[in-house]
Amino acid sequence: MSRVVLLYHFFAPATVVSAVHFAQLAAGLAAAGHAVEVWPSNRDRRDASRSLPSRSRSGGVQVRRCWRAALSQNRTIGRLVNTLWMWLHWIGRALTTRGVDVVILGTDPPMSAVVARFWRLLRPGTRIVHWSFDLYPDAAVRQGYLRQDSVAERFLRGVSALGLRACDAIVDIGPCMRERLAPRAPAVLAETIVPWAIAPSREPRPPDPALRRALFGDVRTVLLYAGHLGAAHVAAPFLALARELRDDGVVVAFQAIGEREAEIREAARGIANVRFLPTCDATELVRRLEVANFHLVSLRDGWEGTVVPSKFFGALAVGRPVIFAGPETSSVARWTRELDVGVVLPSEPTEASSRGAAHAVRAAIARNARDAAWSSHCREVERSRFSREAEVGRWCRLVGASGLTAGGGGGGS
Repeated sequence: MSRVVLLYHFFAPATVVSAVHFAQLAAGLAAAGHAVEVWPSNRDRRDASRSLPSRSRSGGVQVRRCWRAALSQNRTIGRLVNTLWMWLHWIGRALTTRGVDVVILGTDPPMSAVVARFWRLLRPGTRIVHWSFDLYPDAAVRQGYLRQDSVAERFLRGVSALGLRACDAIVDIGPCMRERLAPRAPAVLAETIVPWAIAPSREPRPPDPALRRALFGDVRTVLLYAGHLGAAHVAAPFLALARELRDDGVVVAFQAIGEREAEIREAARGIANVRFLPTCDATELVRRLEVANFHLVSLRDGWEGTVVPSKFFGALAVGRPVIFAGPETSSVARWTRELDVGVVLPSEPTEASSRGAAHAVRAAIARNARDAAWSSHCREVERSRFSREAEVGRWCRLVGASGLTAGGGGGGS
């Protein structure tokens, strides 16, 4: 078996979703017999003042944390300094660490693929796998930090491509992301492994009537958006849907929407069938996920291939169909249609499209009410295509492949 090192900015007990994914990946690789180490920072993503232990071990995974200043990720200067610090730490570790067979490199800090180029130069015998959770500098362009085709954007895209081409394998999280990545590193092995639902999959269960009544009263249908709602996501289609369905016994609910909460609350003023739920622990969250009849997932136009909303997988894990508002070419739109697990709506609502969306959702509500097998079908899709067991199994096969562990592949210029 191999000595595998995971490089990611944050790691459990940090609760940011991607940190939990890396923790579950590390545990799965250790269970498969690999010697697994993780080299994150000593800071929590949500609370930079919180310092985590520099050394720990759990379930066969050795965690060796890098000290990092308590600079907030929510400020540009803090994010830049933290990024450079983590890059330099990981490059320094390449100088001082021998015997690493495989490095798995994530995308926090942004553009961390650049670190792969230095590991390739300093430790040419180490196989390098990049797990692309999101795509830079594309995301920075979409957020307005960079102008498309500007000198800075072209420079950063070139630097990113140099890092990507130094990898032995690039793991994307959906077909539309692979389409963006392929021209940047055409000779590198490509694999799709999605960010699975972090909570254990459950057999579909009917909503808890007491909890549902406590949260929403006596309503016919609950449409729930649970999770982060940031620059890559939209809420307008769901607020428009709430207006159209206000006389249909439908509630649109938002749980833990993050830094845009004030904006969304203001936009929702006067819409009587919109609810905002307080935060809760993981156990209660699963119960709330089951209370909903449908889960809401969104992606802003232009972000397809840059990020893939992980809420999609969480919805299927509890056997709930999705209502996705986003580009038709995005991975989630493709999966939703191809796998028959929900409804796809436009991400930019107009008066006409809102009426059409309401008609499509009414039809989905009627189908869900008469066809109990739809929930079971959604759960089966998740179990067979996107479950933690299936995706971690793909990781174990990739890490164990001879091309990664016996010195093959990678190193392209």
